[in-house]
Amino acid sequence: MVQDPQGVDYELQIMEDAINTYGVAAWKMYPGFQPIFKLDDPNGRKVIEKGLALGVPLFCVHKGLPIGTFFSVEGNEPGDVGIVAKDYKEMGAKFVIYHSAICAGSATTTAAPPEGAYDPNEATPMGTNTLIRSILDNGIGPNENVYAEVGSAINQVQNDPIQAAHFFGKLMKYIGTDNVLWGTDCIIYGSPQPFIEWFRALTIPQSMQDQYGYPALDAAQKAKIFGLNAAKVYGVDPAAKRCMVEQSPTGMLKKRLDEEIGPRRWMFERPSGPKTWDEFAEHSRNCVRLGRPG
Repeated sequence: MVQDPQGVDYELQIMEDAINTYGVAAWKMYPGFQPIFKLDDPNGRKVIEKGLALGVPLFCVHKGLPIGTFFSVEGNEPGDVGIVAKDYKEMGAKFVIYHSAICAGSATTTAAPPEGAYDPNEATPMGTNTLIRSILDNGIGPNENVYAEVGSAINQVQNDPIQAAHFFGKLMKYIGTDNVLWGTDCIIYGSPQPFIEWFRALTIPQSMQDQYGYPALDAAQKAKIFGLNAAKVYGVDPAAKRCMVEQSPTGMLKKRLDEEIGPRRWMFERPSGPKTWDEFAEHSRNCVRLGRPG
């Protein structure tokens, strides 16, 4: 949902129509679009309360990642996340923060400082630390009703293993090992397989675990992040779905190609999509012309 010129009542009607026409698993919210809104302002609360009344308490909220000049730094700041997570916790609301608020506080991805350890004494946190500050200030602990989705955030940290270790380590520590959800934004970057291969190889050094209290990023944690955590959020039975996928035509084709060529045949393929800020800006302008939010 975005702040529509026709008013919030129009947005609420769209929500009701979507439920009746398509069925809805979650609501996607873009508070940073001009004109901005905050989750805890009257319009934001109306959308949350409408979603709860319609029986869909899952809200996926774009925070942090700046996408062109039509996205507001203020609207992308996640200080409102902890407030509504606290206020609507007993009503069953869950908030999936897309991109884990990476680059929050910066107008562009290139201007954002690198992701480091969370410092409780930092006066003005940036990036993912702004999300952590918000939930801590509002008494939301690990594995409660705030989730961190890592799509496109991976693209910001993957070339720096220390930054990546801080990013995943603090998400697991503060957001919770059950509440970190995989994402790649593959519709922008192309095949997600290179990101998958990268994450399979990523570790958090023991020294960082000891110093910062990060959990180990072992095979069990990676399996949860890759999909088991999201399966719980969306009420999916992984075993049943895996069986359906494996028996589908695409699943059977994958099995045959795995046998003939190898199961990790895409590991050296670079993601497609924008590679530079200029390319990303042009992609954003094209999305504006087409009326798309991404």
